Amino acid sequence: MTMNSVNEREHIGIVASFKAMTNSSYSCHSCINQRGEKRKIDAKRAYMGCFEIREKPVTMINNVEFYTCPGNFNAPYFTHLYSLYKNYEKYGLDYESTPAKLVDLYNLIDSIKLDWDKAEAKKAEAKSRKRR
Repeated sequence: MTMNSVNEREHIGIVASFKAMTNSSYSCHSCINQRGEKRKIDAKRAYMGCFEIREKPVTMINNVEFYTCPGNFNAPYFTHLYSLYKNYEKYGLDYESTPAKLVDLYNLIDSIKLDWDKAEAKKAEAKSRKRR
């Protein structure tokens, strides 16, 4: 779901950054700081596509297939943008003085969060069914 004022590169960066923020297996920091056998760590990083593009997608996020680890697309400004988004959730926006691009970015984060919440709800439901 790309908005008019959000280009494809920004869209992918935000989607990948949100995934890395919410799932530590896509965070470069946690991957680099792993402990254990070097062979196993290297095999995991090869599987995740840390250094090269894979033939099959590593993951699919918001209808975007990633053939390399989403952490490689992490947008450096996303942490700040997400903190602004949290304030937007709490206090709302003054639409007359807010740039249209910022509104589009917030709408994109809303759609990503909605998809993520649906996926988490499905996981929880499947987990509760297994317990029965």
